[in-house]
Amino acid sequence: MRPKLIFVKYDHVIEELSDNFFPFSFYLLEDELQALQLVVDVTTACMVESSEILQRLDLLENRLKIYKKLFDLAQKRRAQIQLEEVQISLKEKAALYLSEKVGISNQRLSLFLDIEEIELLQFISSARYKALLRAKGIESGKGQIRANGI
Repeated sequence: MRPKLIFVKYDHVIEELSDNFFPFSFYLLEDELQALQLVVDVTTACMVESSEILQRLDLLENRLKIYKKLFDLAQKRRAQIQLEEVQISLKEKAALYLSEKVGISNQRLSLFLDIEEIELLQFISSARYKALLRAKGIESGKGQIRANGI
């Protein structure tokens, strides 16, 4: 008798992970297909490594582990994606998103990104500034703005 695939057990988890973590992945990569693939790959890795993470998404520590896996894998894939001229680094994006959208404390976030808190605040500030530059470029119809060439 063949065992059932492990994925059947996690159908609801894959959907929940997609709903909860796709926005973060998309914010990092700015490509829907790449972001969705990132969530699928991290979900698969979590199924293989530890089902406890997926079964206890109510715990902040488990959600942070998934955010960290998404961030690490996004760093590897970012080089494969064509980027706009105003580039917000992945650390800046992760800092801004996890701070403002998820509400993770600066202390936890600095540990997550392996940086000092003051550097974290600089990343958040820089990400806000670059996002504003990008938005101004789009609104004015000027196309893309160079972050260092205004």
